[in-house]
Amino acid sequence: MYDLILFGNNIETHNKHAKNFSETCQKIKDNPSIKVSIGITRFNFFKLGEIIDFVNNLKGNYSNFKPIKMKLFPVSTLKKSFENYLNYLKSKQKNINFVLKDKKLFELFEIISSKSKNEKYKDRELIRYLGLICEYSFIGPEQIVIDPYHKCNTNCVHCWNHSPYVDPGVDWKNLKLDFIFFKQLIDDASNLKVDHLVFGGAGEPLMHPEILKIFEYASNKGLQIIVSTNAINLTKKFTDKLIKLNIKELICSLPAASIDTYCEINPLHKGKDTFSKIVKNLTYFASQKIKFNTNTTLSMYHVIHNINYNEIPKMARMDVKIGVDIARFSLIRLQKEFMHLKINANQMKSIKNSIKFVEAYFSDKNTKLKNNIHFQIDNYKPSTGEWSGKILNKWGCKLGWFFSLLLADKKLSLCCHVREIDNLDKTTFSDSWRSKEYNKFRVHAKYMKNHQDTKFKNGIKLYDDKCENCDNHVTLIKIEEKIKELGISKFMDY
Repeated sequence: MYDLILFGNNIETHNKHAKNFSETCQKIKDNPSIKVSIGITRFNFFKLGEIIDFVNNLKGNYSNFKPIKMKLFPVSTLKKSFENYLNYLKSKQKNINFVLKDKKLFELFEIISSKSKNEKYKDRELIRYLGLICEYSFIGPEQIVIDPYHKCNTNCVHCWNHSPYVDPGVDWKNLKLDFIFFKQLIDDASNLKVDHLVFGGAGEPLMHPEILKIFEYASNKGLQIIVSTNAINLTKKFTDKLIKLNIKELICSLPAASIDTYCEINPLHKGKDTFSKIVKNLTYFASQKIKFNTNTTLSMYHVIHNINYNEIPKMARMDVKIGVDIARFSLIRLQKEFMHLKINANQMKSIKNSIKFVEAYFSDKNTKLKNNIHFQIDNYKPSTGEWSGKILNKWGCKLGWFFSLLLADKKLSLCCHVREIDNLDKTTFSDSWRSKEYNKFRVHAKYMKNHQDTKFKNGIKLYDDKCENCDNHVTLIKIEEKIKELGISKFMDY
C-alpha cells in the first residue's frame, strides 16, 4: 500500500489531477520513508524518469533517470515503446510504485500508432498531434518562418512593414541575420525534426547577401526550403541556383495583373516596368523546374483589397500563362494605417463572383486554387474587414506545436503577429522551444478563452484585434480538420 501519489515534478503537471502539490512534496520531505506512487497520465508518461529524480531529491537521495527517454519513433510501436520504458524504470527503481491513472492513455497510443504509415513527415505530424494532446512539445514545429532580412525593394501599400503608411524605422529595416547565426538555428531545427524553413515575411529574402549559402546549408541538413518573394530579384542566374537546390516551394506575392495596378500598389515602382520583369522571371522559373524535373511547387499569392479586387480573373489567367502550380487569393489583413483599403459589401459580391470564375477556369488547367479565401469570404464583416475572430474563440489557437516565427531582430514569436516569447540573442532556438515558458504560452493559446489577457515579453496580449484577421487561419483550419480525421477529438480536453 502506497501512502502518497504524485503526478508530476511541478505544480502545473501535478495539479491537472490533484490540487495538493505543495502539501504532497512537504510530506515526502518530512518523512523520507513514506511510500510514493507516481500516477501515470497523458501529461507525464514521457517524463517518468524526471519525476523519479524529483521524488528521490525530496527524500534526500540522488538519482539520474532524466536522460532515459521513451522512444517515440517508430510511431507504429508507441505502446510497446512505453511499456519498455516503464519496465526499465521499474527494474531500476524498486521503491517507487507506478499506477495508471489515465484510462484513455493506451487507447491514445493505439489510435496514434494505427495512423502511422512509417513515413517520415507523416509520423512527425502524428507526434506533434500527440504533443498537442499531452501539452508538451516532443519535437520541433512543422515550420519555422524566418525573416532573414527586414529590407525590401518595394513598398506595397498593404504591407505591414514597408507600406508608405507605416514606418518601423531605418535601423529596423537594416536588420539581418548572419550565416553564423543561421548555422546554429539550422542545426537546432534539424535536431528537433523541423520539416521546413519558410524564408520571407518582414522583408525580401532574396536581398540577403548570403541567402543561397543559407539555403544550401539547410538543404544539406535535410530541411525543406520554402521561399516567399516578390520575384524582383529572381534573375535567371538566381533561378538556376534555386533549381539545383530543389527547394520545396517558391511563393511569389504579386498583388496585380497589370502594370498600372502594380504601380498604384507599389509607389516605389511608378514609372518602371517592374511588373513585366516579375512575370518574365516567374515564367523562366516555371520553365526551368519543368526542364529539370524538380519537385518544386511554384505558388502565387494575391493579396486582395479595394485597389485590385477587380483583377482577380485577370490574375488567374496570368497565373496559368506563367505556369503556376498553385494560386492563392487572400483578403487583406487590415490595420489602422490602411483601413482605406477595406473591401466594402459591393466589392465583396464582385470578389465572390470572381472566385467562382477562377474555380471554373482552373478546372481543366494545371494551376490549382488553394482554397483558403472561401473561409475569409464566408466570415467577412464589411463594417470592420475582420474574418477570423470567432474561430480562435471557438477552437483556441493550437499553432504552438506546428509553427514558430523568427524575425531579423532575433525575436521569437508564437505567431506571425509578433507575440514575443524569447530573443535568440540570449538563447538558442532549441533551448527556447523546449523551455517551460514557451510551453506555457502554447498551452495558454490552446485554451485561449481562459487566457486572452496573457501577456508576452513585448507586452502584446494573447488575444487582440490582430486575431480578427489571423493570417494563420489556414493552418488553424487544417489542424482542426486533422484532429477529426485522426479521431482524436475526445482526447483534446481532460
